[in-house]
Amino acid sequence: MVARLTAAHEILEPDEDTVSDVRLDTIGAEDLEFLRQLRNAERRWFFDQNEVTPEAQAAWHRSLAAHPNNHWYMVRVGDRRAGCFSIKVGDDGRAYVGSILLAPEFRGQGVMTQAMGAAMDQLGSHLRYYTEVLADNDQSLNLFNRLGFTPRFVTLERTAR
Repeated sequence: MVARLTAAHEILEPDEDTVSDVRLDTIGAEDLEFLRQLRNAERRWFFDQNEVTPEAQAAWHRSLAAHPNNHWYMVRVGDRRAGCFSIKVGDDGRAYVGSILLAPEFRGQGVMTQAMGAAMDQLGSHLRYYTEVLADNDQSLNLFNRLGFTPRFVTLERTAR
């Protein structure tokens, strides 16, 4: 089962337990192996659970420029790579948030909440943000809840037999 969530985004202030030096960056060639390894380690949370090869990762990176409405963000804490996510802005005023990856050592510190909140602020509050999350992915459901997303649709799926 997949929950589809929509957001009424608010600016989030970090509390005392959160990391304060979170920043957004573009994804460079030097980030690809880190992201590939992180994606493969966390692939159980993705709809496509196939392992990503170095060649496929490089091809994906080359294709980013062809999709200017799909904003990819590298998340850094200080100078360290922490993870990534994307926001695909549609012509209909909606924006799909997805492909979220965060290294285990940065979880539970408000890193992704700050990063995604900043990106949504940058892209604008006029957009209607939405996502899809696997129903048993509690970490992602909690993240989106903190960002102001609420369940709107539920997708039920029957896998191939």
